[in-house]
Amino acid sequence: MEQGQVASLDTILSPDGSLTLLEYDPLAIMEGDWIEGIIGLPPNDFVLSNNNSLIGNNLKLGAPVRITLASPKPFVVDSKGLVIPNSSFSGAVDASVLTPGQTLALHVVSFTPRTGTTLAAASVDFVYLRFTHATGSVANVAPPNIFTT
Repeated sequence: MEQGQVASLDTILSPDGSLTLLEYDPLAIMEGDWIEGIIGLPPNDFVLSNNNSLIGNNLKLGAPVRITLASPKPFVVDSKGLVIPNSSFSGAVDASVLTPGQTLALHVVSFTPRTGTTLAAASVDFVYLRFTHATGSVANVAPPNIFTT
């Protein structure tokens, strides 16, 4: 891991204010700006590149952004160490597999700031399905437990 790369950390906050690391998951396989949020809601996080950020100071946390896929690489699921069944999401390259409520991390390749009533816009080339709450049915109760959505 290098300075400026994106990683996911799961921690526990102790009564004394210290944090205990539960999981470290390096996410960014490429440098640059990243936007993370839930489909249908404004972004809840973003990470700016240390060098030549496309977003810079032009996006406020929680401001809506119109996202466009630009020659996307195959989509990836952040497994958080869990077994991920075959799905239409892994390897997809179009928005037909995306559903409201999914949490995504997106690699930004171009960014246009908001002007007046026109939303900020970002073109992205990499879609990472992050740990997301989803409804489903138990397909098999015997180990390994399998869920379908």
